[in-house]
Amino acid sequence: MRNATRRHRAGKEARGTFVLGKTWNAMRMLRTFTAGDVAAVVEITTAESVCRYARYLVRAGYLRITRHGLGRCLPATYTLIRNTGPKAPSVLRKRSSRMPHRVAVAVYDHNTETEYPL
Repeated sequence: MRNATRRHRAGKEARGTFVLGKTWNAMRMLRTFTAGDVAAVVEITTAESVCRYARYLVRAGYLRITRHGLGRCLPATYTLIRNTGPKAPSVLRKRSSRMPHRVAVAVYDHNTETEYPL
């Protein structure tokens, strides 16, 4: 039973990395986009998850908000300003003693092996 859990977790991580890679490549291809644009290109993720990832990339300096959104009617437009290569930046998380859930603390760039604090 324990091995099945490990396989499930490994599979989930592998799928997450795959989706993140496709999302990052869509951002690199489009250059200027909304979360909905990227979700439409990737086809296996939602605009909400793309928006969440984009917010971290904005804080780390990879994206710039070129037009602020007004909810779902007028989504934010992002522009890629730091294209470091084909490997998607990862959001690093850690547990806080004050919070029971994991908190994002940095974005790690696998292309340059650099960590950008949030």
